[in-house]
Amino acid sequence: MDSIQKFTRLLAAGFVIALFMSLSIFAQISFQRTYGGPAFDMAFSARQPSDIDYILAGIVDFLGEGSGDVWLIKTDSLGDTLWTRVYGGSGVDNAKCVHQTLDGGYIMAGETGSYGAGSYDVWLIKTDSMGDSVWTRTYGGSDGDGGYCVQQTPDGGYIICGHTSSYGAGGSDLYLIRTDSMGLVLWDTTCGGGGEERGYWVQQTLDGGYIIVGKTSSFACDLQDLWLVKSDSVGNTLWTKTYDRGGKEGGRCIQLTFDGGYIVAGYTVPSGDSVYNIWLLKMDSSGDTLWTRTYLNNLPISGPGAVSVQQTWDGGYIIAGSVDPLGPDSADVYLIKTDSLGYVVWERSYGDSGVDCGFSVQQTSDSGYVVAGMYSGAFDMSSGDVYLIKTDTQGIVTGVKEQDTFDLPKNFSLSQNYPNPFNPVTEIRYTLPRDSYVKLEVYNIVGQKVTSLVDGKQKAGYKTVWWDAGYLSSGIYFYRLQAGDFVQTKKMVLLR
Repeated sequence: MDSIQKFTRLLAAGFVIALFMSLSIFAQISFQRTYGGPAFDMAFSARQPSDIDYILAGIVDFLGEGSGDVWLIKTDSLGDTLWTRVYGGSGVDNAKCVHQTLDGGYIMAGETGSYGAGSYDVWLIKTDSMGDSVWTRTYGGSDGDGGYCVQQTPDGGYIICGHTSSYGAGGSDLYLIRTDSMGLVLWDTTCGGGGEERGYWVQQTLDGGYIIVGKTSSFACDLQDLWLVKSDSVGNTLWTKTYDRGGKEGGRCIQLTFDGGYIVAGYTVPSGDSVYNIWLLKMDSSGDTLWTRTYLNNLPISGPGAVSVQQTWDGGYIIAGSVDPLGPDSADVYLIKTDSLGYVVWERSYGDSGVDCGFSVQQTSDSGYVVAGMYSGAFDMSSGDVYLIKTDTQGIVTGVKEQDTFDLPKNFSLSQNYPNPFNPVTEIRYTLPRDSYVKLEVYNIVGQKVTSLVDGKQKAGYKTVWWDAGYLSSGIYFYRLQAGDFVQTKKMVLLR
């Protein structure tokens, strides 16, 4: 059995059960925490990388101007912030998925409107264990492209799924990208027709290939169907299947199950209706349906249905999404725990009278659950905070919701570029406590200006700029920030 098969078989067979169940003797901790500033913040993904902490990824908009940056938050076991990192430029950037990597760092996938070749590109960010950027990569063409999910492969590389309007058959196609450990493309492929396709989640399978779940309108029986795509190890499509209930369907998450099959979470909208239901499907390894269950969540807003599912150590499933208990102007985070056949064991909702959404769930080492999403007091979602919920094994949270507030920086600052030395891309961070006219320029060792990275008025906040020096030779360079009366210069080394 090769390394890929061993890696995926251990995952699918639930090898981790014995390891983590031995940790359940520790007392269960539960809490609700929010993180954010005065504008719009949201977490799309949360993981427990160790037994004592949590990592969250999403989007932060410190100023409420409709822009946003990738936000990575590390907390301890009680949800107290250990550190945060912000990545992005002048456009809208976000991270939809985060995982810890084999070296103890983190990998994030999402989309960027600040960098790349098109209006939006797939964005992959690799960090070290402290969240400092090691490298970033963009993928896409001249139109809109985005990433939804990334997984590390047994060889240390990455598999990314999303959508592309730059390549493929037209409209929007499913986009699958395979990279090496540095994010360099080994191969990429598209799948779709002339309509709209999306790939929301990808997993490596026991044969070394990949399974992707999403939605299709090109090959749908009705307006839109849930779509499953199976590929081989180099991205060639082996089969595709659609799943229809006579209305509008889509799949948001797929996981391998202990029996070698799949569990899929998504949504279904009955024909002629406008209300979304949570849809859970159990399939064998060929994608043939074993059973399906629907759960009413009555939610007529974007991001409907179930968006995350995981098989639990007892063979059942935990599902995360949102529920609309009070009508069109409210929503709550919604957890459903089922048995092995999808029948409800318990269900819980979390939140207040505004719009609160759940996007990610994972069973934790103490047999509880961690959920990430958004906490908001306004239906138009013009403001909101990152929402982190840690429950016990029954989905119960004790104690009151607490908030960590992140304000604008208090001083001008220019950080040392990272990495340094670099080849050929490096990251430069600076802070602006107030709106300023900013110049960020690069000079060579004899004082000649090489390039201007920023030249214009910028709003107050935390700023990040990536510089690609691939067109220059090795040597010492200087970068100089001028913002109002603040001027500072630092040295960096390009090694090629």
